[in-house]
Amino acid sequence: MMPPRDPLITLRIPRINNEELLPIKMSPGDVLFVIGANGTGKSGLLQYLNRIYMNDESRSVMWIPSHRQTWMENSQTMSAQQKAEHEENFREFETIPQSRWSLSFPEIRPSVTLSKLVLTENERARMIADAVDDDRYRSAKAVANEVKSSLRQMNDILRHANIPITIFISPEESIEARKAGGDHYGAAELSDGERAMLLLATDILTCPQGTLLLIDEPEVHMHRAIASPVLQELFSRRDDCFFVISTHELSLPIDNPTAQILVTRGCEFDRRYVAKWTAELIDSDSLGEGVKRDILGARSEIIFVEGEDDSLDRLLYDAVFPKSYVVPKGGKHEVRKAVTSTRGISQMQWLTVYGLVDGDGDNTEDRKDADIYSLNVYAVESIYYDCYIQELVAKDTETAFDEAQPRLDVAKEESMREFSQLESVPNDYIEAGNYELILRECPIKQRKGALFQIAKGLGFSNCSKYEAAVRRILKSDERALQYVKGLLGGLPERIERDRAASPEQGT
Repeated sequence: MMPPRDPLITLRIPRINNEELLPIKMSPGDVLFVIGANGTGKSGLLQYLNRIYMNDESRSVMWIPSHRQTWMENSQTMSAQQKAEHEENFREFETIPQSRWSLSFPEIRPSVTLSKLVLTENERARMIADAVDDDRYRSAKAVANEVKSSLRQMNDILRHANIPITIFISPEESIEARKAGGDHYGAAELSDGERAMLLLATDILTCPQGTLLLIDEPEVHMHRAIASPVLQELFSRRDDCFFVISTHELSLPIDNPTAQILVTRGCEFDRRYVAKWTAELIDSDSLGEGVKRDILGARSEIIFVEGEDDSLDRLLYDAVFPKSYVVPKGGKHEVRKAVTSTRGISQMQWLTVYGLVDGDGDNTEDRKDADIYSLNVYAVESIYYDCYIQELVAKDTETAFDEAQPRLDVAKEESMREFSQLESVPNDYIEAGNYELILRECPIKQRKGALFQIAKGLGFSNCSKYEAAVRRILKSDERALQYVKGLLGGLPERIERDRAASPEQGT
C-alpha cells in the first residue's frame, strides 16, 4: 500500500558552478512556471524531475511532454490491464535520454489517456451503484458529491473555454464528441487544439491525489485564448496537485499572478541528460515592462480595480470581464490615478481605460470622472456573499432547492449571530433581521467569522473554496453573470456601448 502523500514538496534544482541546490518549495495547488529562451533546458528540467520522482513511492508524478502525439487512429479505449501494461512500458522508456525528444509507442498513448476517462467514470458509477444496491442512499449521494465526475468536469471546462462541443462515452466505451445540434463523431475527428485539450484535461482530472504534474509547453497545440482559461480551470479543480509548467507563452504566468516563476538561462549536460541549470526564481513584476506591453497589446480594454493581484476583486472581475485586462492597483486613490495617467499618455491611445471601485463611503470624487465606476454595493465581498449568489451556489452544490434551502437557513442564522457583534451594522438592521441589506450595505469583510459561517453553512471548508465556487458559477450560469453585472455601477453597459462604437475593441 502506498504511504500517505507528503502535503508539501521541495524541488531541488542542481545549479551550474554552485554546489548548493536551488530549493523551490510548493504546497498543494501551487503552480511553478518555467520560462526561458530555446536551448536553456526547460524540457530537460521537466525530464529530470520526472526521473527523480519516478521511483519515489511517496509521490505520484506525471510527465506530459510537448512532443507527445495528439492525433489518433480511432477513439477506442482499452481495458485497465492493457492500460497498466502500456504505462509500465512508457515509464521504462522515460528513464533514457531519448525521451526528451522522442517517445515510445506514440500511437498508443492517446488511447491510454482516453482509457483513464472511461475507467474513472466506471469506477465512480460502481461506487454509487453499490451504495444504492445496499439501500445506502445517503452514502450514494455522498459519493456523487465527493468523487467528482471527470467527464462532467471536462465538459464544464470546455464550456468555460468557449469550445462548443460536449464529450461523452459511447455504449461501446469509445470517447465521442457532439457539437450543439449536430451529429456525434469520434474524438479522433476533433481539431488539433480540441484533441490536445481533451488529452491534457483527462490526464490532469484523472491523476491520483497529490500528483506532481510536469507539463511541457501546453500551448503547442492550443491557442493562448484556450490554453490560459483551460489551465486556470484545471488548477482550480485539482488544487490537491502540484503543477510545473514550461512555456514560451508569457501570458500564462501573467494570468496566474500567485504562481512562482523560474527563469532558465543556460544548462549543462551529463551523458546526454540535462543535469545542471543556470536558473533563478523571480516574481511576475520582473518579466519586464516591454514584454508585458506586448502581451497587453492584444487586449485594448484595461479595467483598473482595487485590491492586489491575488485579491477577491481581481479574481471576480477576471471572470466577469474575460475580454478585458483587469489590473489591481490597491486603493481608490491608486485606481483614480491609474485611469487618469494612462488615459493621458498619447502613445497609448489604442487603449480604452476604465476604473471600478467599491461602493463604500462617499464616491463623489470618483463620480467626477466618467470613466470611473462605483459598485452598487459596499464592496466586492458584498457580491460574493449576496443572497442570490448564495442561493445559486447552494443549488449548484445540492442540485435541488429543497435540499439547498436548509443550508441557506443555517448560513443565515450563524452569520447573523456574528454580524450582530459588528459595530458598523445598524441596530435596526439586526433587530429586523435584514440579512440582505447587511450583506449589500455593510463592511462585512470586517467580520471574517460571519463569512466563514456562510461558507461552512453551504458546505465549504473555508471561504476560499466558497469564493472559488462563486467564480465558477459566473463562468457557467448566465443568470449569475448578468446579475453580478447589474451590481457594477453601469460599467458593463458602458463597455458594451464602447465596443459597439468600435467593433475591433475587446476582441
